[in-house]
Amino acid sequence: MNREISTLSAYFVYIVFFFSGFAGLIYELVWSRQLLLIFGNTSYSLAAVLSAYMAGLGLGSLAFGKLSDKTNNFLRFYALLEIGISIFALSTLYSFSLLRELYGFFILKELVGQNIVIPIKFILSFMTIFPATFLMGGTLPALVKYFAGFSSNAPKEVAKLYFVNTLGAAVGVIVCGLIFIEMFGLKGSLILASCINMTLGISVLSLYRKTQKQITIGIDDKSKSIRKRPGSKYILGGNSGNLILVVFGISSVASLAYEVLWVRILTPALGTYIYAFTIILAVFLFGIALGSYLFEKYLIAYKRTLIVFGFAQFAIGLSSLFTLFINVYSNLFNTTSLLHFSILPGTIFMGMTLPIVSETFKDKGKVGENLGLVYLINTLGNILGSIIATFVLIPYLGSGKSIILLSMINFFLAFKLMASDNLVRKKLSYSLNFITTGVLLSGLVIILFIPKESLLPGNLRYLINRMKNEENSEVIYKEDEAASVIAYGGVGTTNRNLIIDGVATTNLGPETSLLAHIPLLLHPNARNMLIIALGMGNTFRSALLHKNVKADVVELVPSVTKVMYLFHDDYSFASDTRGRIFINDGRNYVRTTNNKYDVIVVDPPPPLNSAGTTVLYSKEFYQDALRILRPDGVFVAWIYFASYPEDLKMLFRSFAEVFPYILVFKPPTDTGYYLVGSLKRTNWNAEDFGNKLREQDILEDINRSDRSITEAEEHKLTSENVVGGFVGTEDIILRNVNNVPAVTDDRPLTEYFLIRRLFSQEQNRYTEANQIKYLE
Repeated sequence: MNREISTLSAYFVYIVFFFSGFAGLIYELVWSRQLLLIFGNTSYSLAAVLSAYMAGLGLGSLAFGKLSDKTNNFLRFYALLEIGISIFALSTLYSFSLLRELYGFFILKELVGQNIVIPIKFILSFMTIFPATFLMGGTLPALVKYFAGFSSNAPKEVAKLYFVNTLGAAVGVIVCGLIFIEMFGLKGSLILASCINMTLGISVLSLYRKTQKQITIGIDDKSKSIRKRPGSKYILGGNSGNLILVVFGISSVASLAYEVLWVRILTPALGTYIYAFTIILAVFLFGIALGSYLFEKYLIAYKRTLIVFGFAQFAIGLSSLFTLFINVYSNLFNTTSLLHFSILPGTIFMGMTLPIVSETFKDKGKVGENLGLVYLINTLGNILGSIIATFVLIPYLGSGKSIILLSMINFFLAFKLMASDNLVRKKLSYSLNFITTGVLLSGLVIILFIPKESLLPGNLRYLINRMKNEENSEVIYKEDEAASVIAYGGVGTTNRNLIIDGVATTNLGPETSLLAHIPLLLHPNARNMLIIALGMGNTFRSALLHKNVKADVVELVPSVTKVMYLFHDDYSFASDTRGRIFINDGRNYVRTTNNKYDVIVVDPPPPLNSAGTTVLYSKEFYQDALRILRPDGVFVAWIYFASYPEDLKMLFRSFAEVFPYILVFKPPTDTGYYLVGSLKRTNWNAEDFGNKLREQDILEDINRSDRSITEAEEHKLTSENVVGGFVGTEDIILRNVNNVPAVTDDRPLTEYFLIRRLFSQEQNRYTEANQIKYLE
């Protein structure tokens, strides 16, 4: 009878742990977004946030792993962890507000130097989310110890629980990323996750009370008998155990490094929408869950652990090379096949590694402590892997060569493990050494002598090769910690472009020149200008044509500044001392700088709905900008037409809710709107504006910015073309946005749009063919 009750309880606890993983990934998605809004969407900020999150999990697994070995009331112990997670996670809604003020205080008061800003970000992130992540880290050791009470096979339970929890995490990513954030916002999603944890904790407490007597009889006696066994100072047995731990640590580093690299090489094919990143993460987690399941189902009975672990490492390396191969020839695969074939094979074998290591625990009386320490090694390796991939491998080797290097490491680990098996060492030691040497030398030759461009995704290689054939054209490919960049152009060429993560981001047409000229001509006495997003540098160049103006530029991607010379026949403006370029996230710069500006212009990278763009379109961003905008200053937002009508209206509303006075312009190319906002009425006089255009040779600059215009005299723009772009004032916006919400940090609706698209009747985007007008 007791056994039957325990089995029923086990199924219930599996369901509970599934939803625990489900809620855990909601927290990760929401916290990452909220913390990046505070610290800036830079690679350094992302590394700090991820490190703080993983450090909490690792330390929690170690501490609660030890504690779980000292308690008999495993269900109650686990239930209290879930309730604590719920409470501390919910408290972040308030602690984030405090954190925002504290971080701003440190930076604005210049209390810390730039060299310690990253540690400050880590410490503040750690302080905010540590209580909840610390408790999360204890859930797996606690449940493993519970199941070990009525199962002598702890590794089997580790594999089952790891599978269930990771599967829940994969589903959580999908549901939160595709549904919850759009429907409930970031705060609403976090509250919902907190409610899930609280419900789980209360449910498990109820189960504990109902079955306390049976659990005590059925489990505690067995646990006590386990503890009577003599302890060991080792987690794993013998020299082979130490080798397995070292390999596991290195494998953990490689696993997160692979994730970073796979996202980088898949982005050009999958696009920059938030849903692409959501699906990549979900497939990654699903693969790990599947690997844990397959190990428990088919491989756990095979007791030659070194062979099994070596096979897993070899398969990870081989799968990663296959990932690189199919992306190099991505034109042969559709998007779905490319995604799954790139990620699933490697992650399946990654999912086997933790259960494999747990199979070798020597001291069965310290299952919780041992698992906690192994999980700590895993999380610390993950932290190191993401940092190494982002700041070392990608900038210095590029994504393709980095994958080859990591694969060689996996192969080396595989051969080392297999060679340590007694049977293999006696019969195949010489052959394995020979194969290992050959594989490593082959990888080294590829890394040293194969060009980076030959390992790029197929569509990018095709683009680069096509551009190289154009006369006088120079093509540059760069990768840095923020993005991949392809730039082509050169003196005298007409075909110039800047492609970031596979997306063409800007042009040299009159739109980008007018982005500088319109606000500088409208302002009575502009002296300082801030440009957010450098692009090809056309707005920057045009701003410096105004002799009394100093221009600061904030650019997120470091490599963009290094290719700007390709886009301009006259590049002398780059040495103008009135211009400065800062490598930073625009949102973070606006929140933390002490500089004041007469004019601020922002031109977020397309597409309008891509991941992260709403941080430069939200109502809160415009409110932050007012802090550094002088009282008589003007703010300009460029709104590109290529999106859905409802999205554009939401962007108009977020702008109109902050700026009481607005002038609306269109460029002569009719591709979007300039929203010129201010706190004081800017008087519009078409005649005066046209005179300024002619007097300051602005027209010459506008026409020169696009060589295709200058080649046809009849196509040259006149002052009448520019002045005719005036659409109206704030009234024309206000009467069009009453039925839509504003875009906010909590509700980034233009990024998360899937449900609205499914039920919306506005299915047509703006195109030049149908000439949809959203404000007239």
